[in-house]
Amino acid sequence: MRLQLIYPGPTHSTYDVAEGYQNAFEALGVDVARFLYHNHIRFYQEALKHWETDGPVPYVYDQGMPFALAAERAALQTIDFKPDAVLIVAGAAFHPRGYELLKRLGVPILVICTESPYNDRMQNELITGAGIKMVTVNDLASVAPTHDITGADVAYLPHSYDPARHYPDDGPRNGPRVFFHGTLWDAREELLGGLRDIPGARISGFTPGQHVTEREIIPNSAMAELYRRSVICVNNHRVEKDGPGDFIEEDSAYSIGPRAFEIAACGGFQISDYRAELAEVFGDSVPVYRGARQLRELVLYYLEHAEEREALRLRQLAAVQSCTFESRARNILLPFIAEVLRRGV
Repeated sequence: MRLQLIYPGPTHSTYDVAEGYQNAFEALGVDVARFLYHNHIRFYQEALKHWETDGPVPYVYDQGMPFALAAERAALQTIDFKPDAVLIVAGAAFHPRGYELLKRLGVPILVICTESPYNDRMQNELITGAGIKMVTVNDLASVAPTHDITGADVAYLPHSYDPARHYPDDGPRNGPRVFFHGTLWDAREELLGGLRDIPGARISGFTPGQHVTEREIIPNSAMAELYRRSVICVNNHRVEKDGPGDFIEEDSAYSIGPRAFEIAACGGFQISDYRAELAEVFGDSVPVYRGARQLRELVLYYLEHAEEREALRLRQLAAVQSCTFESRARNILLPFIAEVLRRGV
C-alpha cells in the first residue's frame, strides 16, 4: 500500500501523532510519503513577507494565503507520488484549497481526527464540507454521531504511544513529587489548584488562547523524562468543548487521552479522573478521583504508601504494552483503509 501522510500545521501534540504513524507504517513495510505541511506554511509566510517589503505582492494577500499555497504543494506531491490514499492528521488546519484539489484528483482521503469529543462539531463540519468518506475518531462515543452526521465510514482509533520515546528505565524518582503539565482550562485549574501547596508538586501549563513560543513548549521527549522521574503523575481530561460555556456532559466521553498511555509506557505511576475506557485498558490499577477533594486525598495517600504505588505502577506499565502506534496501525488503521478502498470510496 502507498500512503501519503500530511502532517498537521502545529509542530507539537498532533505532530507527534503524525510522526508516530509514519514510523509505524515504515516498520510495517508501507510505502509512505510524508508532507510536512508546517514547513511549507512557514516558507510561504516568509516569502510573502519578503515580497511585501521589496516589491508588489503577486497575490491578493491575506492571513490564509500561506496555508492555501502550502496545501497546493501537498496536491503536487500527490500527483508525483500517486498514493492509494492520503491521510491527513488533524485536518482542521489543512486549507480548503488542498481538499478541493485532492478531490479533483480523485484520491481517497482519510482524516485522522484527534480532537474528539471536544471538537466534534468542527470536525464534522470539515468532513461534510470536504466530502470526506474515511474518518477515524479518538473517542468511541464519537463514532456513531460522526457517521450519522457526515455519512462517512468511521473507525475508532484509540490514542497510542511511541516506544522509541515512551519507555521505562530504572532511574531515580528525583523529579516532581506530583506532576501535571497541560492546558490550564478553568475547570482544570480549579481542580488541580489544591495540589500546588504539596511540597515538590509541579502543576504547570498555559491558559487557553495564550500565545506560546516553540521554546516554551515542553517537547514530547522531555515530557517522557518527567513522567519517568515523577513520583505521581496526574492524568486529567478536559471538560470544555468547542466554545465558551460548552462542556462535556458528565461521563458522556468514553475514551482516555494520550497522557494515560504515555505516563504508563514511561513507567510512571498515574491517578486519573474517570473515563469508562480506563478500566478496559488498566483494570483497577489506576486510582480514580472525582473532584478536587478526592484528588488531593489520593495524592497524599500514595505519596505515603510507596509499596502500593509501586505495585500499581508495574500493572499500569504491563497494561499498555500492546497500545503502540505500530499495533494500532497494524490492527486498526491499515485494515480499515484496505476495507474501505476495497468497497470503493
